[in-house]
Amino acid sequence: MTYAKAIDYLYSLERFGIKLGLENISHILNSLNNPHRKFKAIHIAGTNGKGSTAAMTASILQHAGYKTGLYTSPHLQDFRERIMINGAMIPEEEVMELTERIRCKMQDARCKKQEDQYLQPATCNLQLTFFEFTTAMAFLYFAEEMVDFAVVEVGMGGRLDATNVLNPVLSVITEIDIEHTEHLGGDIRTIAIEKGGIIKEKGTVILSSCKTEAIEAIEAICKEKHAKMYRIGSDFTAEMEHRNSIGQWFKFLNLQPSAFSLQPLCIPLLGKYQIANASTAVMAAYILTEKGFITGETDKDFRGIIDFLSPTANYVIIVRPKSDRSSEPEDLKNEFLKYIKDVEVIEDIPDAVSKAKGIAGRDDIICITGSFFTIGEARGYIKEMQNSKCKIQN
Repeated sequence: MTYAKAIDYLYSLERFGIKLGLENISHILNSLNNPHRKFKAIHIAGTNGKGSTAAMTASILQHAGYKTGLYTSPHLQDFRERIMINGAMIPEEEVMELTERIRCKMQDARCKKQEDQYLQPATCNLQLTFFEFTTAMAFLYFAEEMVDFAVVEVGMGGRLDATNVLNPVLSVITEIDIEHTEHLGGDIRTIAIEKGGIIKEKGTVILSSCKTEAIEAIEAICKEKHAKMYRIGSDFTAEMEHRNSIGQWFKFLNLQPSAFSLQPLCIPLLGKYQIANASTAVMAAYILTEKGFITGETDKDFRGIIDFLSPTANYVIIVRPKSDRSSEPEDLKNEFLKYIKDVEVIEDIPDAVSKAKGIAGRDDIICITGSFFTIGEARGYIKEMQNSKCKIQN
């Protein structure tokens, strides 16, 4: 099968239209040894902003050192834009090979169904839609490439969307509006319930919709499923600081339980709504960090980093990390002691910053390094110190 023939075959499936439901996608994935269970997924639904939020979330994970898949729709020019790993489109050869394999599995499944005498004729035809087929392709590709994370955008709705076979480590629901009323319902509340169908039992969800009906519907689902919800405007927010023709600069604020801010953050996208999307992606990274799925030390050689930093340092302060998956401070201290005699462990960032300022001379430089959120908390504390000093002087 050539690439052109594979694409022709895929587009030929569009004649089967839209068919919401999980039966066929579950059946084909089972025949492929359930590839969707072999990677950690971030599942993103919503009416507006889900594509941008997905892309920014994937970018954060990729730049943190994780092999990250991204599945979105529709594409602009090339079908392969739908399925990417670390920003690279799925190769044509993979599209050809996976199309043939899934098509054969689909035919095998149809034959097995038809051989079952207890099935009614109407249930004997396993026919995947275009979206079901491409979803199976994406999940199989991500599994075989052994991605660390896959950021997956819902096609339509959520509850009965083919992607909802996932059991994600984090669900995200962006702004909700009236759309696809023939499939999802005619009002915000009903549509929100459909999109809230991606929330799993005892799961974690971020909601960036500000509509009252959507908030109430998602809150009710979270209560029913004992899921934890983080909401824009309540748990986190963003403030635009500057914009020009090439991008926007904003401040991210985590409002609870441990308040901190990150600034300046920049995105090469215009529109106030993109700041909400970007802050949602940052919040997703923060939650994944808090839950231990990503750490400042993962895909990094701490010994190599210490070897690089040590020649420039006279005194080292190690802060005890909040994540259980981070390197032990004592291990870091022992490694630093191979190069430097003055090394100590301090429990939290404010005390560490205060200690560093206390021992630093007039011509010394204090270097703070670590995870994304360690830097953010340190910056917030330093800014607070500066503001307090200004008030005293005034």
